[in-house]
Amino acid sequence: MKYFVRFVESEEYAKCDLERGFSFVDYNFFDTAEDVAEFYELDGTDDVAKHNDGKFGIALNGLCGFGPFETIEEARAEGLDRRGYNGIAWPGFAIYAGSYVEDTRVWDGDCFRPHNLVEFVTL
Repeated sequence: MKYFVRFVESEEYAKCDLERGFSFVDYNFFDTAEDVAEFYELDGTDDVAKHNDGKFGIALNGLCGFGPFETIEEARAEGLDRRGYNGIAWPGFAIYAGSYVEDTRVWDGDCFRPHNLVEFVTL
């Protein structure tokens, strides 16, 4: 088992992310799946998924985050050191146990499939 860090608004967001199991390309959302397909010039809506808020976007192969780390302590240290990414400080981060997955659309971190939420750290 490997560990991954994901910066989120709250523990509730971390739980929703775990349940959904994947992130979205650029978190660019639309009102309908067809709007997504049209915007990205897709042949269909197979890669389109619904976000918790009812909007639609393109699903990645897993959640975006940072890792993998061998231990929870290494993951926690990384989260405490980073405190966010792309110049944005986040109110906290989640540590997930999971497995790495490849997704070339993730340009600012890593992609992983979460197995469970290990801990949430408030910054």
